[in-house]
Amino acid sequence: MVATPKGLPLAPASSPILRELQGITGAGKFLFPSIRSAASSMLNESGLSNADAIERQLAHVDNESVRRAYARANFWEERVRMMAWWAERCEEMRRGGVVIPLRA
Repeated sequence: MVATPKGLPLAPASSPILRELQGITGAGKFLFPSIRSAASSMLNESGLSNADAIERQLAHVDNESVRRAYARANFWEERVRMMAWWAERCEEMRRGGVVIPLRA
């Protein structure tokens, strides 16, 4: 998958978080990759969103040319719901909730 600039639905609570991150990362156009990895993993594991919608939200395009030529859906409404769900999970984590014990 390759990243491409597109419009992204974001939860309203994400703006202050992104501004805070910009203070840490500078005015560059990239955020920490681990945030994207965590989002991808959690969104896919939740089973609440279509995998194609998750990939579209992460600004990925399919490397397979035929699929890319025909698969042009943007999944906007689903991505808006997905970002609301993600914002709720981030807020839970910020408050220290949802701790999952790891076993060796």
